[in-house]
Amino acid sequence: VYYRSCIHHQYKQYPELSTASGYTLDNLRFCFSKLDRKFVRLNGAKLAVDISRRIIPEGRKAVKASEQTELVLLKHEIAKSCRHLPIRKLMKQGGRAIQALKPCFLMSPLSVAQYLPKNAVTFDLLIIDEASQMRLPEAFGAILRSKQIIVVGDPKQLPPSNFFEKEVDDEEEDGDDLGAIEDGVQSILERCLQVFQAPRYLRWHYRSQHQDLIAFSNLHFYDNRLIVFSANHQNDSRMGVYYNYIEESSYINRSNRVEAEKVVEAVISQLLSDSESSVGVVTLNQPQRDLIGEIFQQRLLENPSLREVVDRFEVDGQSVFIKNLENVQGDERDIIFISTVYGREQGSSIVRQSFGPINGSTGWRRLNVLFSRARQRVELYSSMKPEDIILNDQSSQGLKTLKSYLEFAQSGKLDPIESSIGEEENPFEEAVSELLQRNGYEVHPQLGVRGYWIDLAILHPERPGEYLAAIECDGATYHSSRSARDRDRIRQQLLEDLGWEGKIYRIWSTDWFANPVKQSDRLLDFLASLRFPEPIRE
Repeated sequence: VYYRSCIHHQYKQYPELSTASGYTLDNLRFCFSKLDRKFVRLNGAKLAVDISRRIIPEGRKAVKASEQTELVLLKHEIAKSCRHLPIRKLMKQGGRAIQALKPCFLMSPLSVAQYLPKNAVTFDLLIIDEASQMRLPEAFGAILRSKQIIVVGDPKQLPPSNFFEKEVDDEEEDGDDLGAIEDGVQSILERCLQVFQAPRYLRWHYRSQHQDLIAFSNLHFYDNRLIVFSANHQNDSRMGVYYNYIEESSYINRSNRVEAEKVVEAVISQLLSDSESSVGVVTLNQPQRDLIGEIFQQRLLENPSLREVVDRFEVDGQSVFIKNLENVQGDERDIIFISTVYGREQGSSIVRQSFGPINGSTGWRRLNVLFSRARQRVELYSSMKPEDIILNDQSSQGLKTLKSYLEFAQSGKLDPIESSIGEEENPFEEAVSELLQRNGYEVHPQLGVRGYWIDLAILHPERPGEYLAAIECDGATYHSSRSARDRDRIRQQLLEDLGWEGKIYRIWSTDWFANPVKQSDRLLDFLASLRFPEPIRE
Protein backbone atom coordinates (compact mmCIF):
# COMPACT_ATOMS: atom_id res chain seq x y z
CA VAL A 1 0.00 0.00 0.00
CA TYR A 2 2.85 2.34 0.89
CA TYR A 3 4.69 1.82 -2.39
CA ARG A 4 1.48 2.09 -4.42
CA SER A 5 0.71 5.41 -2.71
CA CYS A 6 4.20 6.60 -3.67
CA ILE A 7 3.50 5.66 -7.29
CA HIS A 8 0.19 7.55 -7.28
CA HIS A 9 1.95 10.55 -5.81
CA GLN A 10 4.47 10.48 -8.66
CA TYR A 11 1.67 10.17 -11.22
CA LYS A 12 0.04 13.30 -9.79
CA GLN A 13 3.33 15.18 -9.81
CA TYR A 14 4.17 14.03 -13.36
CA PRO A 15 0.86 13.53 -15.24
CA GLU A 16 2.68 12.38 -18.39
CA LEU A 17 3.59 9.14 -16.59
CA SER A 18 -0.05 8.08 -16.34
CA THR A 19 -0.37 8.11 -20.16
CA ALA A 20 3.02 6.50 -20.86
CA SER A 21 1.81 2.96 -21.47
CA GLY A 22 4.12 0.30 -22.87
CA TYR A 23 2.05 0.18 -26.03
CA THR A 24 2.53 3.91 -26.59
CA LEU A 25 6.25 3.75 -25.86
CA ASP A 26 6.81 0.69 -28.07
CA ASN A 27 4.92 2.41 -30.86
CA LEU A 28 7.05 5.54 -30.44
CA ARG A 29 10.24 3.47 -30.61
CA PHE A 30 9.01 1.65 -33.71
CA CYS A 31 8.02 4.91 -35.43
CA PHE A 32 11.30 6.56 -34.46
CA SER A 33 13.34 3.64 -35.79
CA LYS A 34 11.37 3.63 -39.06
CA LEU A 35 11.68 7.39 -39.49
CA ASP A 36 15.37 7.36 -38.62
CA ARG A 37 16.10 4.79 -41.35
CA LYS A 38 14.01 6.84 -43.77
CA PHE A 39 15.88 9.98 -42.73
CA VAL A 40 19.24 8.36 -43.53
CA ARG A 41 17.92 7.07 -46.86
CA LEU A 42 16.45 10.46 -47.84
CA ASN A 43 19.70 12.19 -46.92
CA GLY A 44 21.45 9.98 -49.45
CA ALA A 45 18.81 10.72 -52.08
CA LYS A 46 19.03 14.46 -51.35
CA LEU A 47 22.79 14.36 -51.75
CA ALA A 48 22.43 12.61 -55.12
CA VAL A 49 19.95 15.26 -56.27
CA ASP A 50 22.23 18.08 -55.11
CA ILE A 51 25.13 16.56 -57.04
CA SER A 52 23.01 16.12 -60.18
CA ARG A 53 22.15 19.83 -60.07
CA ARG A 54 25.75 21.02 -59.92
CA ILE A 55 26.72 23.39 -62.70
CA ILE A 56 29.29 21.83 -65.01
CA PRO A 57 31.65 24.47 -66.43
CA GLU A 58 31.32 24.51 -70.21
CA GLY A 59 34.91 25.54 -70.85
CA ARG A 60 36.59 27.04 -73.87
CA LYS A 61 36.08 25.88 -77.44
CA ALA A 62 39.07 25.81 -79.74
CA VAL A 63 40.26 24.14 -82.90
CA LYS A 64 43.19 22.54 -81.13
CA ALA A 65 42.41 20.00 -78.40
CA SER A 66 45.33 21.34 -76.38
CA GLU A 67 43.46 24.68 -76.06
CA GLN A 68 40.06 23.22 -75.13
CA THR A 69 38.97 23.06 -71.47
CA GLU A 70 36.39 21.56 -69.11
CA LEU A 71 33.21 19.99 -70.59
CA VAL A 72 34.12 20.88 -74.18
CA LEU A 73 37.37 18.99 -73.78
CA LEU A 74 35.68 16.00 -72.13
CA LYS A 75 33.15 15.62 -74.92
CA HIS A 76 35.98 15.80 -77.45
CA GLU A 77 37.96 13.10 -75.63
CA ILE A 78 34.91 10.83 -75.24
CA ALA A 79 34.31 10.97 -79.01
CA LYS A 80 37.86 9.81 -79.74
CA SER A 81 38.74 6.12 -80.14
CA CYS A 82 42.48 6.47 -79.62
CA ARG A 83 45.29 8.90 -78.75
CA HIS A 84 43.55 10.22 -75.65
CA LEU A 85 45.14 12.91 -73.55
CA PRO A 86 47.21 11.67 -70.58
CA ILE A 87 45.15 11.71 -67.37
CA ARG A 88 47.33 14.35 -65.74
CA LYS A 89 46.88 16.72 -68.66
CA LEU A 90 43.14 15.95 -68.79
CA MET A 91 42.82 16.82 -65.10
CA LYS A 92 44.73 20.07 -65.65
CA GLN A 93 42.51 21.27 -68.50
CA GLY A 94 39.19 19.66 -67.48
CA GLY A 95 39.52 19.02 -63.77
CA ARG A 96 36.66 21.29 -62.65
CA ALA A 97 34.20 19.62 -65.05
CA ILE A 98 35.35 16.15 -64.02
CA GLN A 99 34.92 17.06 -60.36
CA ALA A 100 31.43 18.43 -61.00
CA LEU A 101 30.46 15.14 -62.67
CA LYS A 102 32.27 12.91 -60.16
CA PRO A 103 32.73 14.82 -56.89
CA CYS A 104 34.15 11.88 -54.89
CA PHE A 105 37.68 10.71 -55.71
CA LEU A 106 39.11 7.48 -54.23
CA MET A 107 42.88 7.64 -54.62
CA SER A 108 46.13 6.45 -53.10
CA PRO A 109 48.77 9.06 -52.14
CA LEU A 110 50.85 8.06 -55.16
CA SER A 111 47.87 8.54 -57.50
CA VAL A 112 47.24 12.02 -56.11
CA ALA A 113 50.81 13.04 -56.96
CA GLN A 114 50.71 11.33 -60.34
CA TYR A 115 47.35 12.45 -61.70
CA LEU A 116 46.40 15.74 -60.00
CA PRO A 117 48.52 18.74 -61.06
CA LYS A 118 48.91 21.61 -58.64
CA ASN A 119 45.81 23.86 -58.50
CA ALA A 120 43.87 21.60 -60.92
CA VAL A 121 41.21 20.63 -58.36
CA THR A 122 40.41 21.48 -54.75
CA PHE A 123 38.45 19.22 -52.39
CA ASP A 124 36.06 20.39 -49.70
CA LEU A 125 36.85 17.36 -47.55
CA LEU A 126 39.67 14.83 -47.42
CA ILE A 127 39.23 11.56 -45.52
CA ILE A 128 42.42 9.60 -44.81
CA ASP A 129 41.73 5.97 -43.89
CA GLU A 130 44.24 3.52 -42.35
CA ALA A 131 46.15 6.65 -41.38
CA SER A 132 48.51 4.76 -39.07
CA GLN A 133 50.26 3.38 -42.17
CA MET A 134 50.54 6.64 -44.12
CA ARG A 135 53.80 8.56 -43.82
CA LEU A 136 53.72 12.35 -43.49
CA PRO A 137 55.18 13.14 -46.94
CA GLU A 138 52.59 10.85 -48.57
CA ALA A 139 49.72 12.74 -46.94
CA PHE A 140 50.85 16.30 -47.70
CA GLY A 141 49.90 16.22 -51.38
CA ALA A 142 46.25 15.42 -50.66
CA ILE A 143 46.08 17.75 -47.63
CA LEU A 144 47.32 20.73 -49.66
CA ARG A 145 44.50 20.16 -52.15
CA SER A 146 41.79 20.12 -49.45
CA LYS A 147 39.96 22.58 -47.21
CA GLN A 148 39.21 20.19 -44.35
CA ILE A 149 40.48 16.76 -43.28
CA ILE A 150 39.21 13.80 -41.30
CA VAL A 151 41.96 11.38 -40.29
CA VAL A 152 40.88 7.85 -39.34
CA GLY A 153 43.12 5.12 -37.99
CA ASP A 154 44.18 2.97 -35.07
CA PRO A 155 47.41 3.93 -33.27
CA LYS A 156 47.51 0.38 -31.90
CA GLN A 157 47.93 -1.12 -35.37
CA LEU A 158 50.76 -1.13 -37.91
CA PRO A 159 52.90 2.00 -38.39
CA PRO A 160 54.17 3.04 -41.84
CA SER A 161 56.10 0.36 -43.69
CA ASN A 162 58.32 0.20 -46.76
CA PHE A 163 57.51 -3.46 -47.18
CA PHE A 164 57.18 -3.27 -50.97
CA GLU A 165 60.22 -1.05 -51.44
CA LYS A 166 62.85 -2.93 -49.51
CA GLU A 167 64.44 -6.25 -50.33
CA VAL A 168 64.88 -8.37 -47.24
CA ASP A 169 67.70 -10.81 -46.71
CA ASP A 170 66.09 -14.22 -46.31
CA GLU A 171 68.79 -15.23 -43.85
CA GLU A 172 67.81 -12.50 -41.37
CA GLU A 173 65.46 -13.86 -38.77
CA ASP A 174 65.66 -11.29 -36.05
CA GLY A 175 64.87 -7.65 -35.65
CA ASP A 176 62.61 -5.26 -37.43
CA ASP A 177 64.40 -5.46 -40.79
CA LEU A 178 62.48 -8.62 -41.55
CA GLY A 179 59.17 -6.83 -41.52
CA ALA A 180 60.41 -3.61 -43.09
CA ILE A 181 58.42 -1.57 -40.55
CA GLU A 182 59.86 1.90 -40.29
CA ASP A 183 60.39 2.36 -36.57
CA GLY A 184 60.58 6.02 -35.61
CA VAL A 185 58.90 7.18 -38.83
CA GLN A 186 55.86 9.21 -37.91
CA SER A 187 52.49 8.55 -39.52
CA ILE A 188 49.93 11.23 -40.34
CA LEU A 189 47.74 9.72 -37.60
CA GLU A 190 50.41 10.15 -34.93
CA ARG A 191 51.10 13.71 -36.05
CA CYS A 192 47.41 14.61 -35.98
CA LEU A 193 47.06 13.13 -32.49
CA GLN A 194 49.84 15.49 -31.38
CA VAL A 195 48.46 18.58 -33.11
CA PHE A 196 44.67 18.24 -32.79
CA GLN A 197 43.23 17.96 -29.31
CA ALA A 198 40.43 15.70 -28.08
CA PRO A 199 40.29 13.05 -30.82
CA ARG A 200 37.05 11.10 -31.15
CA TYR A 201 37.33 7.43 -30.29
CA LEU A 202 35.12 4.88 -32.03
CA ARG A 203 34.19 2.50 -29.22
CA TRP A 204 31.43 0.28 -30.59
CA HIS A 205 32.90 -2.96 -31.89
CA TYR A 206 30.57 -4.67 -34.35
CA ARG A 207 32.79 -6.81 -36.62
CA SER A 208 33.16 -9.80 -34.31
CA GLN A 209 30.08 -11.96 -34.11
CA HIS A 210 31.46 -13.62 -30.97
CA GLN A 211 32.96 -11.75 -28.04
CA ASP A 212 36.04 -14.02 -27.82
CA LEU A 213 37.27 -12.69 -31.16
CA ILE A 214 37.88 -9.22 -29.74
CA ALA A 215 38.19 -9.95 -26.01
CA PHE A 216 41.98 -10.44 -26.10
CA SER A 217 42.71 -7.24 -28.02
CA ASN A 218 40.21 -5.31 -25.91
CA LEU A 219 42.02 -6.32 -22.72
CA HIS A 220 45.64 -6.12 -23.88
CA PHE A 221 45.56 -3.19 -26.31
CA TYR A 222 42.46 -1.05 -25.68
CA ASP A 223 42.23 -1.07 -21.87
CA ASN A 224 38.76 -2.68 -22.14
CA ARG A 225 37.34 0.53 -23.59
CA LEU A 226 35.62 -1.11 -26.57
CA ILE A 227 31.91 -1.78 -26.21
CA VAL A 228 31.31 -5.42 -27.13
CA PHE A 229 27.87 -6.93 -27.67
CA SER A 230 27.08 -10.49 -26.56
CA ALA A 231 26.31 -13.14 -29.15
CA ASN A 232 23.20 -15.30 -28.78
CA HIS A 233 25.24 -18.52 -28.96
CA GLN A 234 27.78 -18.95 -26.19
CA ASN A 235 29.02 -22.45 -27.11
CA ASP A 236 28.57 -22.47 -30.88
CA SER A 237 31.44 -24.42 -32.49
CA ARG A 238 31.16 -22.15 -35.53
CA MET A 239 32.16 -19.11 -33.45
CA GLY A 240 35.12 -18.15 -31.28
CA VAL A 241 38.84 -18.95 -31.07
CA TYR A 242 40.18 -22.51 -31.47
CA TYR A 243 43.70 -23.82 -30.88
CA ASN A 244 45.10 -26.67 -33.00
CA TYR A 245 48.47 -28.05 -31.86
CA ILE A 246 50.71 -29.68 -34.49
CA GLU A 247 53.04 -32.05 -32.66
CA GLU A 248 54.95 -33.82 -35.45
CA SER A 249 56.35 -30.85 -37.33
CA SER A 250 59.68 -29.15 -37.99
CA TYR A 251 60.62 -25.51 -38.46
CA ILE A 252 63.14 -25.48 -41.32
CA ASN A 253 64.43 -22.50 -43.32
CA ARG A 254 61.80 -20.16 -41.86
CA SER A 255 58.88 -22.35 -42.90
CA ASN A 256 56.96 -25.32 -41.53
CA ARG A 257 55.67 -27.74 -44.20
CA VAL A 258 53.68 -30.04 -41.91
CA GLU A 259 51.87 -27.08 -40.38
CA ALA A 260 51.29 -25.59 -43.83
CA GLU A 261 49.72 -28.82 -45.11
CA LYS A 262 47.46 -29.05 -42.02
CA VAL A 263 46.27 -25.49 -42.58
CA VAL A 264 45.54 -26.13 -46.27
CA GLU A 265 43.62 -29.32 -45.42
CA ALA A 266 41.53 -27.41 -42.88
CA VAL A 267 40.85 -24.56 -45.32
CA ILE A 268 39.74 -26.98 -48.05
CA SER A 269 37.50 -28.88 -45.63
CA GLN A 270 35.91 -25.61 -44.51
CA LEU A 271 35.32 -24.38 -48.06
CA LEU A 272 33.77 -27.64 -49.27
CA SER A 273 31.54 -28.06 -46.21
CA ASP A 274 30.37 -24.44 -45.88
CA SER A 275 30.08 -22.40 -49.06
CA GLU A 276 28.65 -19.39 -47.18
CA SER A 277 31.52 -18.44 -44.82
CA SER A 278 34.43 -16.52 -46.34
CA VAL A 279 37.98 -17.60 -45.51
CA GLY A 280 41.39 -15.97 -45.09
CA VAL A 281 44.81 -17.35 -44.10
CA VAL A 282 47.45 -15.33 -42.25
CA THR A 283 51.01 -16.40 -41.47
CA LEU A 284 53.62 -14.87 -39.19
CA ASN A 285 56.21 -14.62 -41.98
CA GLN A 286 56.47 -14.46 -45.75
CA PRO A 287 58.11 -17.86 -46.51
CA GLN A 288 55.24 -19.67 -44.78
CA ARG A 289 52.74 -17.60 -46.75
CA ASP A 290 54.45 -18.59 -50.00
CA LEU A 291 54.52 -22.27 -49.01
CA ILE A 292 50.82 -22.36 -48.07
CA GLY A 293 50.01 -20.52 -51.30
CA GLU A 294 51.87 -23.11 -53.40
CA ILE A 295 50.20 -26.07 -51.68
CA PHE A 296 46.75 -24.48 -51.98
CA GLN A 297 47.20 -23.72 -55.69
CA GLN A 298 48.22 -27.33 -56.30
CA ARG A 299 45.06 -28.55 -54.55
CA LEU A 300 42.98 -26.19 -56.72
CA LEU A 301 44.39 -27.79 -59.86
CA GLU A 302 43.52 -31.25 -58.52
CA ASN A 303 39.98 -30.44 -57.35
CA PRO A 304 37.50 -28.78 -59.78
CA SER A 305 34.81 -28.59 -57.07
CA LEU A 306 37.15 -26.59 -54.85
CA ARG A 307 37.93 -24.26 -57.74
CA GLU A 308 34.21 -23.57 -58.24
CA VAL A 309 33.78 -22.59 -54.58
CA VAL A 310 36.86 -20.34 -54.63
CA ASP A 311 35.71 -18.65 -57.86
CA ARG A 312 32.27 -18.01 -56.37
CA PHE A 313 33.80 -16.23 -53.35
CA GLU A 314 35.93 -14.13 -55.70
CA VAL A 315 32.87 -13.04 -57.68
CA ASP A 316 31.20 -12.02 -54.40
CA GLY A 317 34.19 -9.86 -53.46
CA GLN A 318 35.23 -12.16 -50.59
CA SER A 319 38.08 -14.04 -52.27
CA VAL A 320 40.13 -16.55 -50.29
CA PHE A 321 43.35 -14.75 -49.38
CA ILE A 322 46.69 -16.01 -48.08
CA LYS A 323 48.75 -13.21 -46.57
CA ASN A 324 51.45 -12.54 -44.02
CA LEU A 325 51.24 -10.03 -41.19
CA GLU A 326 52.56 -7.07 -43.15
CA ASN A 327 49.75 -6.78 -45.68
CA VAL A 328 46.62 -8.06 -43.93
CA GLN A 329 45.62 -4.82 -42.21
CA GLY A 330 42.20 -3.69 -43.44
CA ASP A 331 41.11 -7.19 -44.49
CA GLU A 332 38.41 -9.22 -42.77
CA ARG A 333 36.76 -12.58 -43.39
CA ASP A 334 34.24 -14.79 -41.58
CA ILE A 335 36.91 -17.38 -40.68
CA ILE A 336 40.63 -16.68 -40.31
CA PHE A 337 43.19 -19.51 -40.25
CA ILE A 338 46.46 -18.54 -38.54
CA SER A 339 49.74 -20.36 -39.07
CA THR A 340 52.23 -19.37 -36.36
CA VAL A 341 55.05 -21.14 -38.30
CA TYR A 342 57.61 -21.28 -35.52
CA GLY A 343 58.41 -24.52 -33.71
CA ARG A 344 61.11 -27.09 -32.98
CA GLU A 345 63.84 -27.40 -35.54
CA GLN A 346 64.62 -30.87 -36.85
CA GLY A 347 66.51 -32.90 -34.26
CA SER A 348 65.85 -30.40 -31.46
CA SER A 349 63.59 -30.78 -28.43
CA ILE A 350 63.22 -27.06 -27.75
CA VAL A 351 61.87 -24.12 -29.70
CA ARG A 352 64.50 -21.62 -30.72
CA GLN A 353 63.60 -18.26 -29.17
CA SER A 354 63.69 -16.39 -32.46
CA PHE A 355 60.37 -15.15 -33.79
CA GLY A 356 61.33 -12.76 -36.56
CA PRO A 357 59.34 -9.52 -36.65
CA ILE A 358 57.39 -10.45 -33.50
CA ASN A 359 60.59 -9.78 -31.51
CA GLY A 360 60.72 -6.21 -32.81
CA SER A 361 59.40 -3.15 -31.05
CA THR A 362 56.30 -3.13 -33.26
CA GLY A 363 55.63 -6.86 -32.94
CA TRP A 364 52.64 -6.37 -30.63
CA ARG A 365 51.02 -4.03 -33.13
CA ARG A 366 51.36 -6.65 -35.87
CA LEU A 367 49.69 -9.21 -33.63
CA ASN A 368 46.83 -6.85 -32.81
CA VAL A 369 46.11 -6.60 -36.54
CA LEU A 370 46.21 -10.38 -36.83
CA PHE A 371 43.92 -11.13 -33.89
CA SER A 372 41.09 -8.87 -35.08
CA ARG A 373 40.55 -10.01 -38.70
CA ALA A 374 37.80 -12.61 -38.14
CA ARG A 375 34.04 -12.03 -38.02
CA GLN A 376 33.04 -15.52 -36.82
CA ARG A 377 35.97 -17.80 -35.97
CA VAL A 378 39.74 -17.99 -35.62
CA GLU A 379 41.44 -21.34 -36.22
CA LEU A 380 44.96 -21.10 -34.77
CA TYR A 381 47.42 -23.75 -36.01
CA SER A 382 50.64 -23.83 -34.04
CA SER A 383 53.64 -26.12 -33.63
CA MET A 384 54.26 -24.44 -30.27
CA LYS A 385 52.64 -24.61 -26.89
CA PRO A 386 52.54 -21.49 -24.72
CA GLU A 387 55.23 -22.90 -22.45
CA ASP A 388 57.60 -23.21 -25.43
CA ILE A 389 57.98 -19.42 -25.39
CA ILE A 390 60.38 -18.48 -22.61
CA LEU A 391 60.18 -14.94 -21.30
CA ASN A 392 62.78 -12.90 -19.43
CA ASP A 393 63.35 -9.28 -18.45
CA GLN A 394 64.51 -8.41 -21.96
CA SER A 395 61.57 -10.07 -23.78
CA SER A 396 59.75 -7.76 -26.17
CA GLN A 397 56.10 -6.81 -25.81
CA GLY A 398 55.41 -8.73 -29.01
CA LEU A 399 56.79 -11.96 -27.57
CA LYS A 400 54.77 -11.55 -24.37
CA THR A 401 51.64 -10.92 -26.44
CA LEU A 402 52.19 -14.03 -28.58
CA LYS A 403 52.60 -16.22 -25.50
CA SER A 404 49.50 -14.73 -23.87
CA TYR A 405 47.42 -15.28 -27.00
CA LEU A 406 48.49 -18.93 -27.24
CA GLU A 407 47.43 -19.36 -23.60
CA PHE A 408 44.09 -17.70 -24.33
CA ALA A 409 43.45 -19.80 -27.46
CA GLN A 410 44.36 -23.00 -25.61
CA SER A 411 42.32 -22.36 -22.44
CA GLY A 412 39.62 -20.01 -23.72
CA LYS A 413 40.16 -17.83 -20.63
CA LEU A 414 41.63 -14.38 -20.18
CA ASP A 415 43.65 -13.26 -17.18
CA PRO A 416 42.21 -11.56 -15.26
CA ILE A 417 39.04 -13.57 -15.76
CA GLU A 418 36.03 -11.35 -16.22
CA SER A 419 32.60 -12.86 -15.75
CA SER A 420 30.08 -12.12 -18.47
CA ILE A 421 27.19 -12.57 -16.03
CA GLY A 422 26.35 -10.05 -13.30
CA GLU A 423 23.47 -9.39 -10.92
CA GLU A 424 20.12 -7.65 -11.24
CA GLU A 425 20.52 -3.88 -11.02
CA ASN A 426 17.23 -2.98 -9.31
CA PRO A 427 14.12 -4.49 -7.66
CA PHE A 428 12.24 -4.25 -10.97
CA GLU A 429 14.70 -6.61 -12.66
CA GLU A 430 14.72 -8.84 -9.57
CA ALA A 431 10.92 -9.19 -9.73
CA VAL A 432 11.00 -10.17 -13.42
CA SER A 433 13.88 -12.59 -12.80
CA GLU A 434 12.04 -14.27 -9.92
CA LEU A 435 8.94 -14.69 -12.07
CA LEU A 436 10.95 -16.39 -14.80
CA GLN A 437 12.73 -18.70 -12.37
CA ARG A 438 9.42 -19.73 -10.79
CA ASN A 439 8.29 -20.75 -14.26
CA GLY A 440 11.31 -22.98 -14.87
CA TYR A 441 13.59 -20.65 -16.80
CA GLU A 442 17.29 -20.16 -16.07
CA VAL A 443 18.13 -16.45 -16.10
CA HIS A 444 21.51 -14.75 -16.59
CA PRO A 445 21.26 -11.16 -15.32
CA GLN A 446 23.39 -8.42 -16.91
CA LEU A 447 24.81 -10.58 -19.67
CA GLY A 448 27.66 -8.81 -21.39
CA VAL A 449 31.36 -8.48 -21.97
CA ARG A 450 32.25 -4.82 -21.91
CA GLY A 451 30.30 -1.58 -22.15
CA TYR A 452 26.82 -3.01 -22.81
CA TRP A 453 24.83 -5.58 -20.88
CA ILE A 454 21.54 -7.32 -21.60
CA ASP A 455 19.36 -6.90 -18.51
CA LEU A 456 18.05 -10.48 -18.40
CA ALA A 457 19.15 -13.25 -20.79
CA ILE A 458 17.10 -16.47 -20.67
CA LEU A 459 18.79 -19.76 -21.51
CA HIS A 460 17.01 -21.98 -24.01
CA PRO A 461 15.69 -25.01 -22.08
CA GLU A 462 16.10 -27.39 -25.03
CA ARG A 463 19.28 -26.03 -26.67
CA PRO A 464 22.35 -25.87 -24.41
CA GLY A 465 24.59 -22.89 -25.01
CA GLU A 466 21.88 -20.87 -26.75
CA TYR A 467 19.75 -18.09 -25.30
CA LEU A 468 16.01 -18.17 -25.80
CA ALA A 469 15.40 -14.44 -25.36
CA ALA A 470 16.82 -11.12 -24.18
CA ILE A 471 14.66 -9.15 -21.76
CA GLU A 472 15.29 -5.42 -21.59
CA CYS A 473 13.98 -3.18 -18.83
CA ASP A 474 14.00 0.61 -18.86
CA GLY A 475 16.77 0.81 -16.30
CA ALA A 476 20.25 2.33 -16.19
CA THR A 477 21.44 0.75 -19.45
CA TYR A 478 18.49 2.27 -21.29
CA HIS A 479 18.35 5.79 -19.91
CA SER A 480 22.14 6.26 -19.82
CA SER A 481 22.42 6.23 -23.63
CA ARG A 482 23.42 9.59 -25.06
CA SER A 483 21.20 9.45 -28.14
CA ALA A 484 17.87 7.96 -29.13
CA ARG A 485 19.44 6.54 -32.29
CA ASP A 486 21.95 4.53 -30.25
CA ARG A 487 19.39 3.48 -27.63
CA ASP A 488 16.36 2.64 -29.76
CA ARG A 489 17.72 1.58 -33.14
CA ILE A 490 21.41 0.87 -33.67
CA ARG A 491 21.96 -1.08 -30.45
CA GLN A 492 19.04 -3.39 -31.20
CA GLN A 493 20.18 -3.73 -34.80
CA LEU A 494 23.63 -4.90 -33.66
CA LEU A 495 22.09 -7.41 -31.25
CA GLU A 496 19.88 -8.78 -34.04
CA ASP A 497 22.97 -9.23 -36.21
CA LEU A 498 24.46 -11.34 -33.41
CA GLY A 499 21.57 -13.82 -33.39
CA TRP A 500 19.00 -12.02 -31.21
CA GLU A 501 16.57 -11.16 -34.02
CA GLY A 502 12.97 -11.77 -32.94
CA LYS A 503 14.17 -12.63 -29.42
CA ILE A 504 14.28 -9.20 -27.77
CA TYR A 505 11.41 -8.34 -25.43
CA ARG A 506 11.00 -5.05 -23.59
CA ILE A 507 9.13 -4.55 -20.34
CA TRP A 508 8.29 -1.01 -19.30
CA SER A 509 8.34 -0.30 -15.58
CA THR A 510 5.14 1.77 -15.77
CA ASP A 511 3.25 -1.25 -17.20
CA TRP A 512 4.77 -3.65 -14.68
CA PHE A 513 3.89 -1.50 -11.69
CA ALA A 514 0.36 -0.87 -12.98
CA ASN A 515 -0.49 -4.51 -13.75
CA PRO A 516 2.28 -7.07 -13.05
CA VAL A 517 -0.05 -10.05 -13.63
CA LYS A 518 -0.98 -8.96 -17.14
CA GLN A 519 2.66 -8.20 -18.01
CA SER A 520 3.78 -11.54 -16.60
CA ASP A 521 1.30 -13.41 -18.78
CA ARG A 522 2.40 -11.49 -21.86
CA LEU A 523 6.07 -12.26 -21.16
CA LEU A 524 5.44 -15.98 -20.61
CA ASP A 525 3.35 -16.15 -23.78
CA PHE A 526 6.20 -14.57 -25.73
CA LEU A 527 8.71 -17.09 -24.38
CA ALA A 528 6.35 -19.98 -25.15
CA SER A 529 6.02 -18.78 -28.74
CA LEU A 530 9.82 -18.91 -29.09
CA ARG A 531 10.09 -22.37 -27.54
CA PHE A 532 7.19 -23.89 -29.44
CA PRO A 533 6.73 -21.95 -32.70
CA GLU A 534 3.69 -22.88 -34.73
CA PRO A 535 4.53 -24.96 -37.81
CA ILE A 536 4.41 -23.11 -41.11
CA ARG A 537 1.41 -24.28 -43.09
CA GLU A 538 1.75 -25.01 -46.79
